[in-house]
Amino acid sequence: MLLKDQDDKIRDLVKLFLHELHSKHNDTIYNLIPEAINRLSECEHFKVDDFEDIAKILVKYVEKDKQIEMLLDKLCQKLSNSQSKLTSSPNSLDRKEVRNTAYTISILNISEKHLPKLMDHYDKYKACIQKDEHVRNSFKSIPPKFKKNNDIKDLIDLMESKFSIDGTNQLPLSSESKAVAERFNDLKKRKGRRGNIAMAPAHVVVGNDQPMDLEDDEPMEVAGADTNSVNRKRKFDDISQ
Repeated sequence: MLLKDQDDKIRDLVKLFLHELHSKHNDTIYNLIPEAINRLSECEHFKVDDFEDIAKILVKYVEKDKQIEMLLDKLCQKLSNSQSKLTSSPNSLDRKEVRNTAYTISILNISEKHLPKLMDHYDKYKACIQKDEHVRNSFKSIPPKFKKNNDIKDLIDLMESKFSIDGTNQLPLSSESKAVAERFNDLKKRKGRRGNIAMAPAHVVVGNDQPMDLEDDEPMEVAGADTNSVNRKRKFDDISQ
């Protein structure tokens, strides 16, 4: 809380302390972030901007890929455990904690390799996205950061669609994104295994998890075939490793 003290000298001293602490024990701040979210969310006088400013300072000390991955695990599980809190009033402290958790996820230094991990946990925070607009907006802010990378365009389109569910409606998926949905499901099943890739027709599971045929037998990559037959290569295998 002292990071938002009115005295500039106190704020600077706190920042210096955090810097020194991180330089000596680089896991300490990372380990404290989930509890910091809890404590800061309990402060009634704390404004949204106050929390966001502090969160930005704390997450910059989460630098290692493994730390980011493990913090994603913890925060997504935290959202899963907090779903019941969304039944409270819109301005309650319980709902505030859920929103702050989602915001923290959105500002982590996530790279392309972390996106499959984020989508792996989709079922854990899906209800939060559906029930709270603030949570939904936090997750919707993630895909645009990767828009310039055409190699994962289909995955980004899929994320944008899933993060736009408002409890009653979902943005329609193109046949291309439907193929990516099934591709992603397939990657999760054989995570940790590599193989040659070729194209084949497939079914997909989207929206309410009901199977759907791809339009015009849209081809999809599958494992175990001759790579010379590949007409269109995607890089999700590399990302998922």
